[in-house]
Amino acid sequence: MHEMTVVADRVSYEIRVYKGIAREVGSIASLSDPETVLTEKQAILQQKVDTYGFRRYNLLDTRGNSLTDHKNYSDRTYFR
Repeated sequence: MHEMTVVADRVSYEIRVYKGIAREVGSIASLSDPETVLTEKQAILQQKVDTYGFRRYNLLDTRGNSLTDHKNYSDRTYFR
């Protein structure tokens, strides 16, 4: 029983960390600014990937089209 509590606490902690990172990235005004060139947005996101040890990033337009891997994600639940 103690082991389950430890695991649940760890999962809860990781979710809080990811939510904080999402808030941080979401508050970067230049990422949603149409005047910011794509290469600058990519550099910002790559810096976050490097800082937080993520594997990659993706950048989507308002229609769900990826500007990095050129796939469409509009059918994904998290996009709607």
